[in-house]
Amino acid sequence: MILFCNDVLNPSAPDTAFAHEIAAAKNAVLSWQLVDYEKLVAGQTDGALRRVREHDVMQTAIYRGWMWRVEDYTRLYNALQAKNISLINTPAQYEHCHHLPSSLAIIEKHTPRTVVIPIGEISSTQTAEAVRSFGEKPLIVKDFVKSRKHDWHEACFISNAKDADEVERVTSRFIELQGENLVGGLVLREFMNFKSIGAHSQSAMPLTKEYRLFFFDGELLCRFEYWNDGDYSSEAPPDDLFCDVARQVQSRFFTMDVAQREDNDEWMIVELGDAQVSGLPRESDAVEFYEKLRAKL
Repeated sequence: MILFCNDVLNPSAPDTAFAHEIAAAKNAVLSWQLVDYEKLVAGQTDGALRRVREHDVMQTAIYRGWMWRVEDYTRLYNALQAKNISLINTPAQYEHCHHLPSSLAIIEKHTPRTVVIPIGEISSTQTAEAVRSFGEKPLIVKDFVKSRKHDWHEACFISNAKDADEVERVTSRFIELQGENLVGGLVLREFMNFKSIGAHSQSAMPLTKEYRLFFFDGELLCRFEYWNDGDYSSEAPPDDLFCDVARQVQSRFFTMDVAQREDNDEWMIVELGDAQVSGLPRESDAVEFYEKLRAKL
């Protein structure tokens, strides 16, 4: 069973953003039901699940929708358990891939150098200390979950870690724009020169040769080109890429975003994600995704 978000203006209908996924799920003969995202994050758990029927025996379900904070996912998970529905990933498994620092130890040999500042320790002094180890290298700023990549020069990219003014300007602006949506703390990552495939048509941020890999029980489920824009005519990553790492990830259903370096063609892990809240890069990918998901289930 698949759980989709309903439409805010028409609660009995699915969110139109997932219409192509629902069509693909139907095509794969997978049943689906609706959860009310807005009500659950507002603390109205019973109202959020009033369209989800209770089962006599435990059923496995996969959520496909907007991201949850870990505490909201936990409430969703527990409430569904009371209806004899078990989400594919436990709250601990969700956090393991949803929060970059939680899985960093597993991927750190294959991902850009990363320094974490917990939210309670964020200060100009602490940030300046954290970036010192990067020397003059460029950096990316994000929180435990999201970057502001479409605010590339304003609140994401630092061209020189040694430039104190730039570090302060970009990190402060990132924190300001995230506001109450800041999750976990600051994450500072070395910017890697991945192979370019062009620039984003709206934000002009650089697009790199990146792929999204979906894994199910430690095995590759499917692989998709990450960006809708850009030239992906060159060779894609091999199917067994980072399979040894995938088997160590503490999640049944997760994504691994990978990109290829410009200088030596090496593939690196950008980050992991819980596959239930990881988007499909292209609408056309949904058919393949749900057919393979059906086979696994």
